[in-house]
Amino acid sequence: MYQSQVAKLEDNIYKEAEEKALLKEALERMEHQLHQEKRMNRVIRQQKERVEDHEQRNAKESTPCNCAFKEKERQRRMFVEVVKNKMQKSNLQVGAKKAAPKMDQEREKLKRDTSSKSSQSLLFSKPSGRN
Repeated sequence: MYQSQVAKLEDNIYKEAEEKALLKEALERMEHQLHQEKRMNRVIRQQKERVEDHEQRNAKESTPCNCAFKEKERQRRMFVEVVKNKMQKSNLQVGAKKAAPKMDQEREKLKRDTSSKSSQSLLFSKPSGRN
């Protein structure tokens, strides 16, 4: 009986030691996994912070609203430039059209004057050599 009790106690001690070793191994694995998860979370957090910093820098450099405003301003300037050019061309054309009829009228007047003068000179000219 004494030996059977000793054997049972030895058996219990062995089982408890084995269970303790298994628990210790499981605890070490869990600690290792926790350490890895913490490291991953830290890396993810740092990466998010870098991305947010980069986005904030980009937002400060050129906000989408500001970019759209600049694009609209550029388009407006181009439109104004086109309208100015068209107005200048039309003014030149209008000036040329106004000048052309005046020049045509002056030519006609000159033609009439010269033709009437030549006809008058023919009418009022003295015959040369008939006197």
